[in-house]
Amino acid sequence: MDKTSADLELALSLVKNGDDKGAAKVFRKILKENEKEPIALEFFAVKEIRAKNFKNAIHLLKQALKSKNCRASALFQMGHALRDSGKILQAEQFYSKYYFISHDYKAAISYADVLIKLSKNNEAIQVLNQIELKYPRNMKILSLKSLAYKINGNENLAIKLKKEIIKLEDLNPEETLIKSGTLMDLGLIDESLKIVENNLNCIYGDELKNTISKYKYFNQPTIHGSFPQKEKKNPLILVSCNLDYYQQYFKNLLSSLNKNSRTTDIHVHLISREEPNLSLLNLYNNSLTWEIDDCLSNVKFASRRYTLLPIFLNKLNRPIIVLDIDSLVKKDIEEAIKNLPDFDVAMYLRENEIYINQKLAAGICIFSNSQNSILISKAIASYILYFEEKKIDKWFIDQMALTAIHNLYSNNTEFNIINIPKYFLDWDVYRSESLIWTSKGNNKYLPPKD
Repeated sequence: MDKTSADLELALSLVKNGDDKGAAKVFRKILKENEKEPIALEFFAVKEIRAKNFKNAIHLLKQALKSKNCRASALFQMGHALRDSGKILQAEQFYSKYYFISHDYKAAISYADVLIKLSKNNEAIQVLNQIELKYPRNMKILSLKSLAYKINGNENLAIKLKKEIIKLEDLNPEETLIKSGTLMDLGLIDESLKIVENNLNCIYGDELKNTISKYKYFNQPTIHGSFPQKEKKNPLILVSCNLDYYQQYFKNLLSSLNKNSRTTDIHVHLISREEPNLSLLNLYNNSLTWEIDDCLSNVKFASRRYTLLPIFLNKLNRPIIVLDIDSLVKKDIEEAIKNLPDFDVAMYLRENEIYINQKLAAGICIFSNSQNSILISKAIASYILYFEEKKIDKWFIDQMALTAIHNLYSNNTEFNIINIPKYFLDWDVYRSESLIWTSKGNNKYLPPKD
């Protein structure tokens, strides 16, 4: 065995034993001796994918795939990098190549999932049927098949598969989220939330109604800074984040508004350990508030916009669009809202998602400022604050709050909750007709797909 082969064997054994740091050291040594070594390039590409540096990952994988010694798994990783950066059409090609080489479970699931996103449902069903021969009664296979049949219009077969899913037991955490989503699809709301209460922030039934009734008793953070202008009546975009996200994304969001939705202004709420230096924050005439929090939490950065909503709606008397700060607005958002039917609250349902915590997107929600919209905003805020005060708030709490409140109020004729049309939000293919592009990848800054 030559020296490079010995080093590769050592590095791969370190990866297998979970010592990424040790493996990285050996792989760097290998690349110093041979900058084109494909297994080392693939290793660092995977690290870039995990860090959401998709452009770097794609570059490394392109180099690796040029080598005749490249492993087939580099095709799979290229599929991930392309998919997660929004290049889903290109991702399909790499997933397809890898699946037909490996015929393994993960390859089949990733490939089928992308085929469904591209509306190639019959092809997805074919792939899933093939892999199901090796993995019968598999939660993810059944759920993706059910979804493909549903989109194809075969509702009876889709429901039949869902009923098979909810019979499955001894589930891992991911499978539990899928089963919960399936129970919700079948209208078994409380049962759906009950089985994931150890995984997610869930309250339901009488406890949910009791929590909502106590909104005024929850503690709110002390808010500093300036609120938006009261005299304006057009919709306001509300975002919350930490300073890093502000510096990374605010200017891009603002530039997209100035180009495509010029009359729309933004309010930013910052969460920081200390008072921000306002001279370093160029708001371009938009408004900013902040709170001081010693226990900085990624959960709170995302959920705070929803707990502040009732305050802003009452104070400003104007519609509010809750948005992710890393979004780009590609068309006039105010004109698009005018074309919607009357509503109290508009929510973005993701009916084709199989996981309970992804059934309703928190990245956009529109509140009309009606009295009912304020009541709904208080219910959402109460849900989040209930867990925040107990210091047990978890990632996805905003999605779960929206899901629970939507299910509570959507069938109540006194409240007008509508579904935001699909073209409002795009996070994978970046179509030219989409109103808002959002994701953590760089591909949303590229020209749209027609």
